[in-house]
Amino acid sequence: MDVRSSSYSATAKRYAEQVVAGEILACRWVQRACQRQLDDLAKFAGNGTRRFRRSYIEVLRGNAKSTLSSAVALYMLAADREGGAEV
Repeated sequence: MDVRSSSYSATAKRYAEQVVAGEILACRWVQRACQRQLDDLAKFAGNGTRRFRRSYIEVLRGNAKSTLSSAVALYMLAADREGGAEV
């Protein structure tokens, strides 16, 4: 795992925890989003499944849809450590 990504995810988790605890002021929508993120992290922590299996990305014509899709597909195939991944 990349050192930067783990520190970014730790920073994001710490932010969400602080928002939910009331240490960082935020509107109720941000509070709910942070609580939802923490709930998802707890729910999907040890079993290695994804929360989302499909995505929808809309990009205007001529703005490198194929390049973006190729990068996402290669990551999902090889780098996310899922056994038997199908892309």
